[in-house]
Amino acid sequence: MKEDFSAANRKTRRTVQTYEVMHKEQIVASVTTSGIAQILNPLFMPYDLYFEEEDDIDTRLNNLTNFYHWCASRVLSIDRKFAKELYNSIGVAQATTDKDRAQISLSYHCVSLTDVFWVRKKEEDVTFQELNLYDHPLNEALVELSLKGKQMTVTNQELAPDLSTKGCFPKAGL
Repeated sequence: MKEDFSAANRKTRRTVQTYEVMHKEQIVASVTTSGIAQILNPLFMPYDLYFEEEDDIDTRLNNLTNFYHWCASRVLSIDRKFAKELYNSIGVAQATTDKDRAQISLSYHCVSLTDVFWVRKKEEDVTFQELNLYDHPLNEALVELSLKGKQMTVTNQELAPDLSTKGCFPKAGL
């Protein structure tokens, strides 16, 4: 008997998501969760993110791996003081893979204090002005966690300024 591997017979169906890599309000590139990438403005691509636009399985896998690695690099390192407390406060395990860390970063649009790149889902109605960490004050919960390691229950968005600094500003921006 031959097995049927068609999409209709799979128990779980995964929807392909498209992410747009942004530089302020400009779309620089897009990548799908199946690894198809499109570079729209190569001059504004983050220097540490590399995509190819070919459509073979190896290229798709590399595109997705590169995207997850880039997103993961925008998350707080687990070896920073009180990092475990920050992760525990938003209810996630200390992510060990790039994909896990990327999911954390994507939950707050990969914003960072170190540059003006960010990510949004295709057709998501959000702007850099609404998200950027330069114009928005730090949350009190962030200060309590970053400076004192005080356990609290908060959301990723509240902790985005500290999760996205790569440990550059361990004093909670004070």
